[in-house]
Parts: sequence; structure tokens; C-alpha cells
Amino acid sequence: MNSSKICDCVTEAKVPLSDTELPASENEDLEKIDADELVEDTPVSHKIIWEKIDADFNAQRSEIEEYRALKHSSCDVPSNPSVQFLEDHIFPFLKGILVDTLNKAKELDCVKNSSIM
Repeated sequence: MNSSKICDCVTEAKVPLSDTELPASENEDLEKIDADELVEDTPVSHKIIWEKIDADFNAQRSEIEEYRALKHSSCDVPSNPSVQFLEDHIFPFLKGILVDTLNKAKELDCVKNSSIM
């Protein structure tokens, strides 16, 4: 493969950079299209734009809330006999022991307050 031939092709290719470098027929076509299809935008108040954005947001938000309400179902968890036994018999017993232990630790000055240091 001849690398000089590749370089010649690249350097000979000319890409138009502006409207003045376009061929006359293309330039006229562009002017005709621009003049015929020019659409004037009517000015819109910022308040109207903001109200439209707000309405769209509220519509989307209500749609999401409706979806969440449909998908949310209450799930009643059946009580576990083991957990019920712990809550009724073991935890009250342990609570009394822990309270007595903390009171004894205060009497013996074993409790330190780390916020004072």
C-alpha cells in the first residue's frame, strides 16, 4: 500500500467551512429553505412556563402516589411462639437483673461518664 497516495487524498479533500465556500446552488437552496420555513416564536411569560412545569410535576407526583398506593399491601406477620415466650417470660426477668446490676455499679462507683472527661 502506498502511504503517499493516502496522504495526497487526505490533503486534496476540501471540506467547506462556511456558507461562502458552498457551491452557489446549495447556498441558494439553504437561503430558500430558511426564508420559507422560518417560524417566529411567540414570547411566553415565565409565569406560564413555571405553571406548566408545576402542573406536569404534580401530575407525575400524583401518578407515582397512586402507583405506590396500589402496590402497598399490608402484611400481617403472624406471631412467633418463641418470640412471644421471650417477651412474656425472659425479657422482664432480664430487665430486673440489668437494673439491679446498674444500681450496684453506681453504688460501687464503677460507672464512668465519658462526656465529663
